Amino acid sequence: MTVTNMELWQPTPRSTFNEILKMRKAITEDGIIDFISSLSPWLASSPSALFVQKAAISHLGVSWEFGWVIAIVIETLGLTTTHTALAFHKWNRAHPNSPEKQAPYGLAVSLAGLYVLVTLGLIVVLESVPSLSPYAPIMFPVLAVVGAVNLAMRGHHNQRVREELMTVDSERNRRYQVEDEERQFKHKLAEKKLNVKLGIAVNDVNDTILTPTDSIQKMLEGRQRKTEERRNKVVALIAEGKTVQEIAAMGIGSLNTIKNDVKEMGD
Repeated sequence: MTVTNMELWQPTPRSTFNEILKMRKAITEDGIIDFISSLSPWLASSPSALFVQKAAISHLGVSWEFGWVIAIVIETLGLTTTHTALAFHKWNRAHPNSPEKQAPYGLAVSLAGLYVLVTLGLIVVLESVPSLSPYAPIMFPVLAVVGAVNLAMRGHHNQRVREELMTVDSERNRRYQVEDEERQFKHKLAEKKLNVKLGIAVNDVNDTILTPTDSIQKMLEGRQRKTEERRNKVVALIAEGKTVQEIAAMGIGSLNTIKNDVKEMGD
């Protein structure tokens, strides 16, 4: 079992020797590799940042402290632009059929590319062609724009994620409510049938008390509609020569669901 970074670097327990022994056992090879892989992206852009810092101090005459500010900006901006582009790519792949939910992946990639060009430009200008060093400060406002746009995109994306989580919670609560109403309806129906069977009640079983609520009726109609749509797709794909396994692999339904559809339609 892979150990997470949080489990790997927990503070030393203050209690018993057994707890300390458990923590030592948790430090596995996979856990260490996971920690290193999460740390390496933070260090990947360090050489570029240090190159720019050294060149800025040497050719622009900035102070040692200001040189470190430049290095930190380049280090953190490279990490955030890359992470933002990858996060948007993952999000868009998870929402392929929802254009209104798509994140601006193209803009994120453009910002990451612009960051790479500016960083390479600073290194080339300051190290390879020192005579062009007076033009190097022009690059820093570009980095500022990259950082500002990246920050705005991440803010909008965080709002996008929060809205989806709220929608998921609302749908979950609505589903729980419908399921509760369905259980109550089935309980009343079973109780009424039992009373009729025992002769306690003589009214018709299907009286108004047992009429399904609107939410249950909508849920049942929605299930029926989805089933019909799925079966229509299955029929069309089978007509094209697709096998049951191939249809299931397309995400239309599980293998057992597709088999049951084919069986019931065949009957």
